[in-house]
Amino acid sequence: MIQSVFRLTCILLLGLGVASCAATPEEEDALDTNAEELVWPRRSMRIAVVGAGPSGLTAAQTLRDLGYRNVTVFEREDRVGGKVHSLRAGGRVTELGAVFASPDYHLVLGLADRYGIPYEEYQTDRGILDQGVVHSAESFLSSRYSQLELIGALVAYAGVQARFAQLNLSGFAYLPDELDLPFDEFAERNGITPIAELVRSVMVGFGYAYYEDAPAMYFMKLIPWLVKLGGERGLQQAPYYTFPTGYQSIWEAVAGELDVRLNSEVTSITRRSSRRGAPIEITINGTRRYEFDEVIVSVALNRVGDFMPLTDEEDELFSQVESERYFFSAFTAQDLPRESVLFFHDNAFPEMIDHVNVWASRDQSPLMVAYQIADWSSSYDSITATLAADVAARGGRFGALQLRQEWDYFPHVSTEALRGGFYERVESLQGENHTYYVGSTLSFETVEHSARYARDLMIRHFPPALF
Repeated sequence: MIQSVFRLTCILLLGLGVASCAATPEEEDALDTNAEELVWPRRSMRIAVVGAGPSGLTAAQTLRDLGYRNVTVFEREDRVGGKVHSLRAGGRVTELGAVFASPDYHLVLGLADRYGIPYEEYQTDRGILDQGVVHSAESFLSSRYSQLELIGALVAYAGVQARFAQLNLSGFAYLPDELDLPFDEFAERNGITPIAELVRSVMVGFGYAYYEDAPAMYFMKLIPWLVKLGGERGLQQAPYYTFPTGYQSIWEAVAGELDVRLNSEVTSITRRSSRRGAPIEITINGTRRYEFDEVIVSVALNRVGDFMPLTDEEDELFSQVESERYFFSAFTAQDLPRESVLFFHDNAFPEMIDHVNVWASRDQSPLMVAYQIADWSSSYDSITATLAADVAARGGRFGALQLRQEWDYFPHVSTEALRGGFYERVESLQGENHTYYVGSTLSFETVEHSARYARDLMIRHFPPALF
């Protein structure tokens, strides 16, 4: 016992194992069983990152900034960015995934500044379609609520933000139980229904499920960034920023400073329980094998089991994750009102699934883009037919579908899973078996939230590498 303690002390003092302090294989296995997983801050530590989306690239960049020099990012696609996908053609940029940043996107806008990526305020009009009438934010509220009701909602909204300020931290663990409620119930209980209804079409339009289905903690992560207290009427909407060279250009710039392997699908990860040999073996494209000391997985948790055997605990937790089927469509249409960005409040309810949630037209060309949350059983033809019907309902003539992108979007869990301690249990797994999880499952499906969580997790678990 004393000898084992002496050997462990030598390792702690020197930062590296040396021959005179070497433990026997049996003692190393005992340490694996009885000691908490520790990360030794060596510059040469081999770290793999699975996925080159915002969370994976931020994790890799943070590790690099902490001094780790042997970080490899594997990406199965031929591009970086994940759900940030900018299509550049004919001098025009079309965003197939993430579109906007708000002033609260401090990390994203900071990266844009760092790499000289330009951004500009999105100057087009935004309307809310409610019962066939297109409203501004102000007219939407005044058409539904009295001045007294709005004042009460404003006071309640300020109180909710103060009571749940913990939402400003990364992740979802250890949040108050009240945030487990479905959001429509939470909003009514806390007196903020008018504000919730104001942004219902925006939140659903951005692909974040429905108020009746998803817990409040998800919506409350983003709503305070979109609707702020202040201004002449007590509320003001935050501006949106877009990137003329494409949102993806930020992540291309980040990747340019890292070892990123494109067209490299991780087909298996083997985690070894003994300290003998590398603890992580990764197979790429079914053939090439690499050894690593740690692995960062930036994939939706319900997809991890596709390439890595899970522990019983991981399997139980990850199987509780669900997601939305979310479509981007570019299409031509004639005779539609040029409403710039139109959010469909009428369609922001579960019974209206498949219908258009938001569409946009940035100029007078016949090309438009639309977003739809769709049922998992709906065919492509059915989804297109519903889009065409929504065009007709606005007095237009549907032309042709030009481009479609389907996203497996917004990984989240139910109220029941939250009450079972889902996020607290996942956080307790971080670092076990030399494995760490980042991505929107743990942070919320925006670029900023995903990137922040990845950065903060790396800082929390990986000390600066000094040797």
